[in-house]
Amino acid sequence: MLPDGRLVYHHSMVHFAPAHPGSLGYYDPATDLDVPLFPAARPADNSSEFLVDRSFSDLRVARAPATIAFTVVEQNVRLTPENTGEPVGAVRNLNVTCVLSAKPRCVVRRLEP
Repeated sequence: MLPDGRLVYHHSMVHFAPAHPGSLGYYDPATDLDVPLFPAARPADNSSEFLVDRSFSDLRVARAPATIAFTVVEQNVRLTPENTGEPVGAVRNLNVTCVLSAKPRCVVRRLEP
């Protein structure tokens, strides 16, 4: 919960699948506004051969008004014939800062491994 009463929440729960494409959103009870935060939108099609495993950590209120920051770890995963996840490519560590508004603006910076 943010100091002004808005809620930042995780859209996807960890479950038995080999990848967890989590996302963050926020809800403003004063305006009944529910807004996707990160990623800003889901891809229009699911034709990619890879799944995305995404986790969030270190969520904090930043110094600027109505701004939060958090860390994202993403990894592409290929589904194997045994229905397990096989990592593909490098892990992406991201530092994200978002200004919370009706149309949030997020700045994503890739962290070096």
